[in-house]
This record gives sequence, structure tokens and C-alpha cells, in this order.
Amino acid sequence: MAGLNMTPVAQAIPFNNYGTTFTSNELQGAVVEAKSGAVSKIRVTAISSYNSNAGVGRWLEFADGVTSNEGPFILARNFKLSELTLTSSTIVTTTLTIFKDVTTTPVAIQTISLSGAKTNYLTGLSVTLIIGDEIGVQVTSGSCTKPVCILYFEATD
Repeated sequence: MAGLNMTPVAQAIPFNNYGTTFTSNELQGAVVEAKSGAVSKIRVTAISSYNSNAGVGRWLEFADGVTSNEGPFILARNFKLSELTLTSSTIVTTTLTIFKDVTTTPVAIQTISLSGAKTNYLTGLSVTLIIGDEIGVQVTSGSCTKPVCILYFEATD
């Protein structure tokens, strides 16, 4: 097809930026702003849980029947732990600790607690981790019923 003639249609379409962080008032500019602000880093979620009552010392599982100190979540690149969520099927008071190097000498890197609640979340974390770190989750105080702890990682390289 000879002489393909393209016109900047998106620049001619108005964009209402009221109530947004966009500065552009036309669609093409808004698309460019959105693209430049998009997160391009790899994100990974790891879900640890235990399908019963979990008391002090109980390691949660990333795979059914394998405790996270025996079958840890192993990082395949450099990440930072950026967020955590914790749920229990009943209202409880408990603390879970996230460890690295769980198959050798566990090192505590973060905690998350429930205090007379069923859910909690932590955001804005920036716990640096490296390739090969082995992650595990353990109940370190109180107890909980059918806990689920979700770890959110963001690549740093």
C-alpha cells in the first residue's frame, strides 16, 4: 500500500482531566502521560497458608503439606518485599513473621499482626531481598484459624 497517510486523530479528541493527575486536555497527551507513569517492573505474589488452626511455631505453607521452612519460596531475581496481607477465618490476635534463609539460619525480615481482627495489610514496605533468598512465614505469637498471608514482591533490577 503506497503512501499511507496517517492523521493524528487522538490529538483531536478532547480529554477531561478534571479530578485526575493528568495535565493533558487531549487524548493523545493523556495516553503518553499514562504510558510514562506505568509501572514496568516485574511483580510477583506468593501465597502462604495453613488450612487449620495455627499456633506459635507453625510454619505456613506455599504448597499443600510442605511447610515454608522445608519448602520455601525461593527468589529467582532481586526483589523488594513491598506489601503484605494477612487474613484469618476468625477474629484473632496473632503475629506472623516473614523470614529469609529459612533452610539455614532464619533471619526475620518483617512482621504482620492481627489484634482482635480478621484482616490486616501493610503497604509501602521496601525490604531488600536477593536472588536465592529462601522465604518462609511462621506464627510467632498467638494463634489464628486458617491463616492466609500474601507477600507482594517487586523486582529491583
